[in-house]
Amino acid sequence: MGWSRIPPINLARLNWSGIGNTNDEITGEETLRQRMFNFCLFQHDGPQVLCLYNVPVMNLNYPEDSALEKIIAVLKSIEFVDMPTDVSPHLSSIRN
Repeated sequence: MGWSRIPPINLARLNWSGIGNTNDEITGEETLRQRMFNFCLFQHDGPQVLCLYNVPVMNLNYPEDSALEKIIAVLKSIEFVDMPTDVSPHLSSIRN
C-alpha cells in the first residue's frame, strides 16, 4: 500500500513530550483512502512510553470530518503517573 508522508507533529504537555505524524493512503480504492495518525509520548525523567500506530483519523474524501484535532486534545490531557513501589506481582514485569 502506498503512503504520502506529512511533516511531523511535535507534542508536549505536563510531564511528557512526544512526536506524531500522519500518513495518507495514496493507493487503493479512492473512496476508502484514509489518513492515519501515529504517535509516541515519552515521560520526562521516567520509563513510561505510550505509542499508537495507524489510528484512522480521516477519510481523505471528507477532510471536514477529521478527528485529528480531537485526538490531539485528548493526548494533551494525559499525565503519566509513577507506579507505586509496592506493585502487585502481576505488574512487576511491567516495571522492569
